[in-house]
Amino acid sequence: MRILRVLSVTAASAAALTIALTGAALADPPPPGNCTTGYGYDNTRNAYCASGYGFVRVKLTCANDYNKRTTIFGKWVGVPNVPPAGTVSYARCSSSYPFLMSVGYETKPL
Repeated sequence: MRILRVLSVTAASAAALTIALTGAALADPPPPGNCTTGYGYDNTRNAYCASGYGFVRVKLTCANDYNKRTTIFGKWVGVPNVPPAGTVSYARCSSSYPFLMSVGYETKPL
């Protein structure tokens, strides 16, 4: 009888430990943070995030001679804690919409 009681206490302890570890593992990592935009090479604009987990891309609003606007996005890139680490998203206005009106970025968590 004593062996059965020890086994049931051990099983209950193992189940509680499993639940506790699973709960800790399911916590969401911090989203991308400390993001900024800047100038890149060859008249491009860029976006970069210095912390967190997830992805970032640069977002440009460009216009033509008639003030018609379009949005241009750079590629999604991982922020420093997501491989490839330290990547930067680049984009530039096209020849059809050559005038840069605004620069921003979009992020998405893991």
